[in-house]
Amino acid sequence: FSFFGIKNWHETKQNNHLERASQVYFQMLSSEQGELSAELLKNNYADTVYGAVAALWLARKAVDESDYDKAILELEWVQANSADLVWKNIAAMRQARILNSLSRYDEALVVLAEQNFMGLFDDAAKAISGASYVGLGDLSSAEADYEQALSLYMQLDAPQEVWLLEILNNIGVSRSDALEVNQSLEAQL
Repeated sequence: FSFFGIKNWHETKQNNHLERASQVYFQMLSSEQGELSAELLKNNYADTVYGAVAALWLARKAVDESDYDKAILELEWVQANSADLVWKNIAAMRQARILNSLSRYDEALVVLAEQNFMGLFDDAAKAISGASYVGLGDLSSAEADYEQALSLYMQLDAPQEVWLLEILNNIGVSRSDALEVNQSLEAQL
């Protein structure tokens, strides 16, 4: 009998923890104190999905304010603290895209290489690494990654295959032209 009592107490405690995190999350979205609520979620509810989502929200806000270093720190926080592989993958891809936009292509490739995508986002990760290689001027590696991304997208019948074909068609042009096409089309990712 005591086993079931302890189990019930633990489940109730967990549910209360998630319910409080949910309330703080909605405060984050609906108040002028959103950043404080987000920090509270990261500090007190890092063990829940709300901690990762709060850090992603802070990263997006930082990008909107052109504070890319802060955005990168928030995305690194997700990768270091989230227990969920999906959130880690999303954070790594967003970080790599920011690094690409800052012409820090080698760093973007490292971020992607350190992440275990386990098939979840291999297609998007290859498209992002293709952008990194274009930035580095390594058009053969870019083409290989874009072709791999295209193959994965085609298996999913995803709409991204159209712009990937556009990028691949432009890989043979000069590095600066390929980079320009790549930057304009990658914004769709």
